[in-house]
Amino acid sequence: MTRLLVSVRSREEAEDAISAGADILDVKEPSHGSLGRAEAGVIEEVLAAAGGRVPVSAALGELAEGRDWNMPPGLAWFKLGLAGCAAADWQSRWLEAVETASARTSGPSPVAVVYADWELAEAPAPEDVLAEGGKLGCTAALLDTFNKSRGALVDLWGLGDVADFIRRARDLGMLAVVGGSLTAETLPAILELSPDVVAVRGAACEGGRDGAICAERIRRLREIVDGRRTTM
Repeated sequence: MTRLLVSVRSREEAEDAISAGADILDVKEPSHGSLGRAEAGVIEEVLAAAGGRVPVSAALGELAEGRDWNMPPGLAWFKLGLAGCAAADWQSRWLEAVETASARTSGPSPVAVVYADWELAEAPAPEDVLAEGGKLGCTAALLDTFNKSRGALVDLWGLGDVADFIRRARDLGMLAVVGGSLTAETLPAILELSPDVVAVRGAACEGGRDGAICAERIRRLREIVDGRRTTM
């Protein structure tokens, strides 16, 4: 059964998402980019709201930003994007960041982030990210879009490409997570491919990804994931 991940930016959004049926919470600040990092206090508040009822992941931004990789305890996963790393020694830098984060906060697993628009993002190729993620012990791989204004996942990749990503991730022992501006209209086709997790933000908000989480929209998405509804 595919699980529903909802990205949230506050404790209030977390509580609404859980009550509406989210299986996983992801903490991010959408105004800071695709994997915009939220303040540490926000991550802690979301973890408190979850209270162990659902697992929580956190976006930590892009590896090239060179941030401090400290995280509060209690996270299940953390994500680092690889935009701007195609021409750099990204493998060793990613390894160093993962080791630093893991040493400071025991428990969370790294996620291999593949950008569908990887050439625009100047990120490593998808197959290279997955292969390196397997070496680093990533337990999940996320397919996402970097530039939210240049098209959704379904505008950039065919369903066959998405299915291949899911297969490759699973072959490497990772959960296959599919996001990238999914909507109620495009979600059913993605669900036909049986990813382990579908990830949404904009589809769960009033007014797009920078708007506020809407519990009713999440309930409708929950019904689509469960096969009880085909459209919003």
